Formats: sequence, C-alpha cells, structure tokens
Amino acid sequence: MKTLQSFFVLLFAIAHIHSTKAQSTLVLTLPDVIRLADSKSLQATLNHHSFLISEWSYKSYKANYLPSLSLYAAPLSYNNASNLRYNSNTQTDEYVRTQTLNSYAYLTASQNVALTGGTLFAKTSLNRIKNYGANGYDQYSSVPFQIGYSQQISGYNAMKWERKIAPLKYTIAQKEYLQSEETNHLQSVAYFFDLALAQEAAATAALNLHNNQQILEIARKRYELGTLTQSEVLTFELQYNNARITDQSAQIDLRQAHEALLSYLLLPIDIQIVLTLPQELPLSQIDASQVLGKALENNPALLTLDEAILEASQNVSKTRSQRYIQASVSASYGLSKNDGTNGQVGELAKVYQSDFDKYSSFNLGITIPILDWGQAKGQYQMARSQQQVAELSAQQARQQFEQSVRTFSTTFN
Repeated sequence: MKTLQSFFVLLFAIAHIHSTKAQSTLVLTLPDVIRLADSKSLQATLNHHSFLISEWSYKSYKANYLPSLSLYAAPLSYNNASNLRYNSNTQTDEYVRTQTLNSYAYLTASQNVALTGGTLFAKTSLNRIKNYGANGYDQYSSVPFQIGYSQQISGYNAMKWERKIAPLKYTIAQKEYLQSEETNHLQSVAYFFDLALAQEAAATAALNLHNNQQILEIARKRYELGTLTQSEVLTFELQYNNARITDQSAQIDLRQAHEALLSYLLLPIDIQIVLTLPQELPLSQIDASQVLGKALENNPALLTLDEAILEASQNVSKTRSQRYIQASVSASYGLSKNDGTNGQVGELAKVYQSDFDKYSSFNLGITIPILDWGQAKGQYQMARSQQQVAELSAQQARQQFEQSVRTFSTTFN
C-alpha cells in the first residue's frame, strides 16, 4: 500500500511538472515532500538495502536449521606415479608404479539439531577405480545407505545461543529500519521548513529593499527642496545599501535551501518549488508516560543492549567449556558393497545387489587441558567481567534513556 501511494505521488509530480513545463514549477505540501522522500531519496534506498542485508542474513540463519541436500562428485581423478605398496608374497613394502583413474560421487542429506548442537546425516556414495597396465581392470564399490550423527560434547551449544541472538538481531534490524524511515521523514521536514523560512526571509528582504528604495527617493527629493541635509540623505543611502546586501544574502540562502531540497528528493535541479504550508499543528500536547512506553517498545537501542548481554553470556559459556575436558563423538551405520572382483573386470550392477556388508564407524575424540599457565581461567574471568560490564552498562543506559525521554516530552509540551 505504501509503495502504491508513493507511485501515485510520483505520477502526480511528473504530471504536474509536464503540465507546468513552461514555468518548471512544482507545488508541494508537507505530506508530498515526506512521500517523495520515502520513494525517491537516496537515503530511503540506502535504508532499504541495509535492511535487505539483515533480512537475508536472518533467512540464511533459518535455512541453517532446515534439511540440506548436497551432491559432490569427482568425475576424473587421474594418478600416474610410484606409490608405496605392501607385497604379501615377500612381506615387504615396495614402490610400485601405478596408473589409475578414479571417479566417485556421494549424496548427503543433513539436519542440524539445535537442542543438542549436533548434526544428523544420511549419505549414499558410489566409487569406481580403473587400473591401467598389463593386468588392467575396473573395480566398483558403493555405500547404498549410511546414517550417522556427530556431536561436540563440551557443555557449549553454539546453535542454542544462535537461536537466541539471531532472531533478536533481526528484530533490531526491523526496528532500525523503521527508525531510519522516521529519520528520513524528519530530514525531509527540516528541508521543507528550511526552504519555507528562506522563502519568507527572501520575501521580507525584498519588501524591505523596496521600502528603503522609496524612502531614499523621497529623501533625495527633500534634499533638493532643502528640507533634508546631505548627512541625513547619506544615512538613508546607507540603510538602502544594507537592505540590498540583506536581500542578496537572502536570495543566496533561498537558492541553497531550494537546491538542498531538490537534491534530497533527487528532483531535477531546474524545477522551481512552491511550498504550501500546513495551516494547523496536529499535536499540541503529548503524554510523557505514553511516549516512554512507545520508546521502550520500539527503540532499537534498548534491544541492542539486550544483544550485548546475550553475546557476553555466550562468551562466558564458551570460555567456561574450554576450561575442562572437551570431547567430540561421531557414529554412523550403513550398508556397503563392492563388485567382488580382484584383478578382473568389475560389474557396476553387483554393487547394488543383495548380501550387503555392514558399514559402521565410531569416533571419540577427547581434549584434556593439562597445563596452560592459567590461560583458559584468565579468558573465563575476562568473559565474566565483560558480562558484568555489559549488564551494568545496559542498566545505566536504560535509566539515562528513560530520563531523556521524559525530559524531551516536558520540553516539547
């Protein structure tokens, strides 16, 4: 709806410009200027794209917790070199010249588990190797089905913290976008009234110049009649010259204010703007408690304080986990099959026939800090101090914010 309104405002403005092409004059009210600032100003475009960055970042975060499917393939992997091989006949290691062509592909589906911070995956793969030489042959192997799970066991769940912080970041971005729009409105209002004041000042200066010119002409006639002295005439000439300087300065200010508004709205510089001033003020008094409630609800600065506290708490959790034993575990189970040939031409169909072999794996990794000279403890204590600083700073900032809102409300009234 807002975009549609902006389109009609632009259409009206263009039509009005063409209808008054001879004068290149555009009549604008204050709401017209605000709507043009929403649709045409450079600041509005920058605000929009800045929000799009945050929006796509949030969509990427959400997509990270949806099932993903990826295919990796290496159609050609050629090797022609001497490789160390074990000779079972002589029971010795020997360098043997080999020439092989390997091709493989695997398809993986994975799902992040935010509750535990691990990853569940399912996988299928196919491999082919071609051996060259006097006894060249092909071999095939497959893993038709494999399911597994991997997990860090350290007491720190990065996904849990991300699910707390990422939505908050997006909410902050939404409120900052609304705030930037309102700031854009305020700037367009300031340019509107700067031009209005400059037009009034120029009109006043022109009228004052005209009056001083008439007074000077009368003074010169009275000097010719002998009713005024030359000193008095020179005084009127000085007043006229001062009025002319004031008029020229007012014209310069008017031109600058006019060009500033045109530039902000990205309108052609040769358009002459005529402003229609509002006839009444829509608001005379405000309720300080209501203003404070709206400010606490909508101001992104307060949410930024919450974000800082969450990030500090996340750092505490992370550094705490690094002080003790850290472990990672991964396990998988599935089926596998090769073509059963040895030194003979293999058959692809055999790797998907029945009587599959079991495919299983289990890995457990443990890291135990033995001696780090207090580094982990120092990082943890530093994170704790940063958390306390963030909490105290947020408390102080909230108090100052509430006080400033009350002060602004009183000042406005």
